[in-house]
Amino acid sequence: MNELCGDQASPEAAAHDHHDCGGKPAGPVDVVHHDATHWELRVDAVYQLLADSRRNILRADELRWMRESLSAEDYDRFNYYERWVAAMSRILVSKQIVTQDELAAKMDEIRSRKTE
Repeated sequence: MNELCGDQASPEAAAHDHHDCGGKPAGPVDVVHHDATHWELRVDAVYQLLADSRRNILRADELRWMRESLSAEDYDRFNYYERWVAAMSRILVSKQIVTQDELAAKMDEIRSRKTE
Protein backbone atom coordinates (compact mmCIF):
# COMPACT_ATOMS: atom_id res chain seq x y z
CA MET A 1 0.00 0.00 0.00
CA ASN A 2 1.16 3.51 -0.63
CA GLU A 3 1.02 5.06 2.83
CA LEU A 4 0.63 8.57 1.47
CA CYS A 5 -2.40 7.62 -0.55
CA GLY A 6 -4.10 5.37 1.99
CA ASP A 7 -3.51 7.65 4.97
CA GLN A 8 -6.85 8.72 6.42
CA ALA A 9 -5.42 10.62 9.41
CA SER A 10 -6.03 14.15 8.18
CA PRO A 11 -9.53 15.70 8.09
CA GLU A 12 -9.12 16.37 4.36
CA ALA A 13 -8.24 12.73 3.69
CA ALA A 14 -11.12 11.49 5.84
CA ALA A 15 -13.54 13.14 3.41
CA HIS A 16 -12.41 10.66 0.74
CA ASP A 17 -12.91 6.92 0.51
CA HIS A 18 -9.81 4.76 0.88
CA HIS A 19 -9.47 4.09 -2.85
CA ASP A 20 -9.75 7.81 -3.76
CA CYS A 21 -6.18 9.07 -4.08
CA GLY A 22 -6.97 11.99 -6.38
CA GLY A 23 -5.00 15.09 -5.45
CA LYS A 24 -2.96 13.32 -2.78
CA PRO A 25 0.78 12.72 -3.08
CA ALA A 26 1.04 9.08 -4.04
CA GLY A 27 4.26 8.98 -6.00
CA PRO A 28 4.76 8.20 -9.66
CA VAL A 29 2.23 6.15 -11.59
CA ASP A 30 3.59 2.87 -12.92
CA VAL A 31 2.95 3.07 -16.66
CA VAL A 32 4.93 0.00 -17.67
CA HIS A 33 2.85 -1.92 -20.20
CA HIS A 34 2.40 -5.63 -19.73
CA ASP A 35 0.48 -8.10 -21.80
CA ALA A 36 -2.62 -9.32 -20.04
CA THR A 37 -2.25 -12.72 -18.45
CA HIS A 38 -4.58 -15.58 -19.33
CA TRP A 39 -6.58 -15.18 -16.13
CA GLU A 40 -6.87 -11.39 -16.58
CA LEU A 41 -8.30 -11.95 -20.07
CA ARG A 42 -10.77 -14.43 -18.61
CA VAL A 43 -11.89 -11.95 -15.94
CA ASP A 44 -12.48 -9.36 -18.64
CA ALA A 45 -14.40 -11.90 -20.74
CA VAL A 46 -16.64 -12.80 -17.78
CA TYR A 47 -17.34 -9.11 -17.23
CA GLN A 48 -18.21 -8.66 -20.93
CA LEU A 49 -20.63 -11.59 -20.75
CA LEU A 50 -22.29 -10.38 -17.55
CA ALA A 51 -22.64 -6.84 -18.86
CA ASP A 52 -23.73 -7.54 -22.43
CA SER A 53 -27.13 -6.25 -23.56
CA ARG A 54 -28.61 -9.75 -23.80
CA ARG A 55 -27.79 -10.78 -20.24
CA ASN A 56 -27.62 -7.33 -18.61
CA ILE A 57 -26.68 -8.86 -15.26
CA LEU A 58 -24.42 -6.03 -14.18
CA ARG A 59 -23.48 -2.53 -15.24
CA ALA A 60 -20.11 -0.77 -15.25
CA ASP A 61 -21.26 1.62 -12.53
CA GLU A 62 -22.23 -1.30 -10.27
CA LEU A 63 -18.86 -2.92 -10.81
CA ARG A 64 -17.06 0.31 -9.99
CA TRP A 65 -19.19 0.90 -6.88
CA MET A 66 -18.55 -2.63 -5.64
CA ARG A 67 -14.79 -2.29 -6.24
CA GLU A 68 -14.73 1.03 -4.43
CA SER A 69 -16.74 -0.35 -1.51
CA LEU A 70 -14.19 -3.06 -0.75
CA SER A 71 -12.62 -2.75 2.67
CA ALA A 72 -9.37 -0.77 2.76
CA GLU A 73 -7.52 -4.01 3.57
CA ASP A 74 -8.98 -5.88 0.60
CA TYR A 75 -8.55 -2.92 -1.73
CA ASP A 76 -4.84 -2.72 -0.89
CA ARG A 77 -4.31 -6.49 -0.86
CA PHE A 78 -5.99 -7.19 -4.22
CA ASN A 79 -4.55 -6.26 -7.57
CA TYR A 80 -6.66 -4.61 -10.28
CA TYR A 81 -8.34 -7.77 -11.62
CA GLU A 82 -8.69 -9.36 -8.20
CA ARG A 83 -10.80 -6.33 -7.28
CA TRP A 84 -12.94 -7.01 -10.36
CA VAL A 85 -13.42 -10.65 -9.33
CA ALA A 86 -14.37 -9.66 -5.78
CA ALA A 87 -16.79 -7.02 -7.07
CA MET A 88 -18.42 -9.30 -9.64
CA SER A 89 -18.79 -12.04 -7.01
CA ARG A 90 -20.46 -9.63 -4.59
CA ILE A 91 -22.85 -8.44 -7.31
CA LEU A 92 -23.81 -11.99 -8.30
CA VAL A 93 -24.49 -12.89 -4.66
CA SER A 94 -26.42 -9.68 -3.96
CA LYS A 95 -28.62 -10.31 -7.01
CA GLN A 96 -29.13 -13.93 -5.88
CA ILE A 97 -27.72 -15.32 -9.11
CA VAL A 98 -25.37 -17.52 -7.09
CA THR A 99 -25.07 -18.13 -3.39
CA GLN A 100 -22.02 -17.56 -1.23
CA ASP A 101 -21.95 -21.33 -0.61
CA GLU A 102 -21.90 -22.04 -4.36
CA LEU A 103 -19.03 -19.61 -4.84
CA ALA A 104 -17.11 -21.12 -1.92
CA ALA A 105 -17.62 -24.65 -3.28
CA LYS A 106 -16.35 -23.60 -6.71
CA MET A 107 -13.32 -21.89 -5.19
CA ASP A 108 -12.55 -25.03 -3.17
CA GLU A 109 -12.78 -27.08 -6.37
CA ILE A 110 -10.42 -24.72 -8.18
CA ARG A 111 -7.93 -24.74 -5.28
CA SER A 112 -7.94 -28.55 -5.25
CA ARG A 113 -6.85 -28.59 -8.91
CA LYS A 114 -3.52 -27.03 -7.91
CA THR A 115 -2.72 -29.89 -5.54
CA GLU A 116 -3.59 -32.68 -7.94
